[in-house]
Amino acid sequence: MSKIDNEIWITVPNNTNVAEAAHALSNRRGKNLKLITAIKQGYKLDKERLIAINNNNKYNIPFRERDKGSIARKVSSNKRQANKLIKKAKTTFSKRKQNENASSSKKKLKKTITIESDIEDNQNEDNQDQENIEFQEKVMALKERQLTLREREAKICEIELNNLIKEKELNNN
Repeated sequence: MSKIDNEIWITVPNNTNVAEAAHALSNRRGKNLKLITAIKQGYKLDKERLIAINNNNKYNIPFRERDKGSIARKVSSNKRQANKLIKKAKTTFSKRKQNENASSSKKKLKKTITIESDIEDNQNEDNQDQENIEFQEKVMALKERQLTLREREAKICEIELNNLIKEKELNNN
């Protein structure tokens, strides 16, 4: 009857939940996006999914968006502590400029800041790239609008010239 192998036919689910889930995931990043932005968002989504699949295959770690297991709680706790250290380091860094005699603990704190700033710099670069692309898209849209405006003005001038020519012909007759 069917040209599909029996093994495949048996293993494939009898519903479209997987396709619907993929559709919902892609819509999370936004709808009605510009082409380049949509491609970048799709690339990020694919990259995240690939990392999750590799982690699952390699370490048997399931990927769940709202995983609140012990590991996830520890990770979020570590992030909060790192943010506290960064805020604290920023205030101590300004004090360090005033005081040239820095202790070794402050030097360790400075090393932590550089590591965190590298991560933030990478995120900032990605955000700047996306903002730059969106800005270029807006500039292109503005140029397109200006072009259509010029075309309309040219048509109006053409119509006015034709009207003047017709008026002169009427006055000459």
